[in-house]
Amino acid sequence: MSEPLLEVRDLSMTIGGRRRRRTILRDVSLRLDAGRTLGLVGESGSGKSMTARSILRLLPAGARTEGTVRFDGASLPDLSPAQLRRVRAHEIAMVFQDPRAHVNPVRTIGDFLTEALVLNDGVAAAEARDRARAGLADVGLSEPDRRLDQHPHELSGGMLQRVMIAAALLARPRLLLADEPTTALDVTTQSEVMAIVDELRRELGTAMLFITHDLELAAAVCDELAVMYAGEIVERAPAAQLVSSPRHPYTAALLAARPSVERRRARMATVGGRPIAAYEAGSGCSFAPRCPHAEERCRTAQALRPLGTAEVRCCRAEELETAAAERGEEAVR
Repeated sequence: MSEPLLEVRDLSMTIGGRRRRRTILRDVSLRLDAGRTLGLVGESGSGKSMTARSILRLLPAGARTEGTVRFDGASLPDLSPAQLRRVRAHEIAMVFQDPRAHVNPVRTIGDFLTEALVLNDGVAAAEARDRARAGLADVGLSEPDRRLDQHPHELSGGMLQRVMIAAALLARPRLLLADEPTTALDVTTQSEVMAIVDELRRELGTAMLFITHDLELAAAVCDELAVMYAGEIVERAPAAQLVSSPRHPYTAALLAARPSVERRRARMATVGGRPIAAYEAGSGCSFAPRCPHAEERCRTAQALRPLGTAEVRCCRAEELETAAAERGEEAVR
């Protein structure tokens, strides 16, 4: 097996002071090959964004991490500040969830897009503006010349998010970390924008870690999906397989809770209980308090283990799969 472009192994994170520390991530492991896409899916607070930020060492104050994060064979936590800046400038780009928090309100969109090209790549100002204009057109923004001279407050949230996507891809990175890149967009344009992002990153040969709470959207653009709950990955599998045959009860519950035209007269399914943070989890399966299949043995620690072409963190996965097959159902639904 060839070396992956990105490999995260046993990543854990705690935050807080000396007297009180809280666990945010627990033994997160994932790998992403060059040019491929991995969707990181889960409810709010599951640790998706923190996982992405940890890759680029964009850590909150007081954060401590354990584990390894390797990009193209190099350990990112061991890089010097100068080396890390070069990686952020040329190799790994990130689209953040809140675009307005990551732009200077008194500078124009053109300034925002061209600054990195001029300072980091030595591109002439005129060429940088041409590339910025083309980048805005690529993400579907009308009147790109006009947008370059506008300020952030003159653009809607959806337009500004497209600007952020264009900015990330202008650097032609080898890896794109997309943290809920369609959050500011209405539902009717989410698929359109992700199709544009997917087309552009394919042209560049860019790998993508796509963070979202939308399983169906992730399945449409990703090669593989990883589901997070309470700061850990509970299931990982090829996208089509995970959606059609979930192995973990939490994944199955998320899929069952999707709105459906076919079920429009039926009561919408919900996941009982409430999501918990990693620091609230006990020593056993973090989903056990909400799981309809939980038994006493689920109260013990669960490892992420292989199951066919998937990996699952559930001690009952095989027997639940067998029982579902006998009922003529798919996996643990």
